[in-house]
Amino acid sequence: MKTLFGLQVDDYKNLPAGYLFHNGDISEEFIESVISEILRNHTASPPITGDVNEAPRRIFISSILYAVVSTFGGNIKIIPEFDVSGSYGKGPFDWVIQIGDIIICVTEAKKNDISHGIGQSSVQAHAFMQRNRKKRTYTDADLYDEDMFCIISTGMLMKQNLKRFKMMKCVNILTPLIFLTPGVEWQITKVILRGNDYEEDNIGIVDVHLCLPKPDPIPLMKSSLTRDDIYEPVKNLLVQIKGLLNEQRKSVVNEKRHKTWKH
Repeated sequence: MKTLFGLQVDDYKNLPAGYLFHNGDISEEFIESVISEILRNHTASPPITGDVNEAPRRIFISSILYAVVSTFGGNIKIIPEFDVSGSYGKGPFDWVIQIGDIIICVTEAKKNDISHGIGQSSVQAHAFMQRNRKKRTYTDADLYDEDMFCIISTGMLMKQNLKRFKMMKCVNILTPLIFLTPGVEWQITKVILRGNDYEEDNIGIVDVHLCLPKPDPIPLMKSSLTRDDIYEPVKNLLVQIKGLLNEQRKSVVNEKRHKTWKH
């Protein structure tokens, strides 16, 4: 992704970050209903361990995504396994969220590498922005489709600890150790297309921004999961995604996107 889009950082944690949308409103009753669904699914599912692939975790990711989208009364739709092709590749996206025929958000589930998920989702968001642009007409010059949010989730929480090794009598070395813990980690990004934005054949390069605050992980690895274990991370994630979709919905008028904010 760095080579394709000319990004200036080697580690996704060094990407520019900011508070790019406001939290939405979610009722306490709604939060409790989502938590109940997650707990039911957890009880009926095999243990979530480090070697489990994306499929079992998608049940829990879907619980969050479909719940938030349902609060918009059918005006926003979520589509699984949506194929996309663009200048830098093609393939299915785990989920896309759209209003009418306009893609407003893309989501991706990865096994344990959130940096790879950010790279893949950025490439595919770029393809969706190209797709949205091609649907414009000459009378749509004021329309805006040059940024897109991505929601990336993984099933492994990466933790780094420093361990002190005594090599000789007088030499101690601090060595970073990486630990992978099963769970669901989330990251929301905003992908912004740069270049000659309004030329139809523009391939473009992108800026990628991390959205703050980073959602708290959901500890699905616990064999006996309780409401108290997941209440805060689920609540915070629901209101954050609701706010993101509120922001995107405001930009769509008569199923056409208009710019309603500044970068």
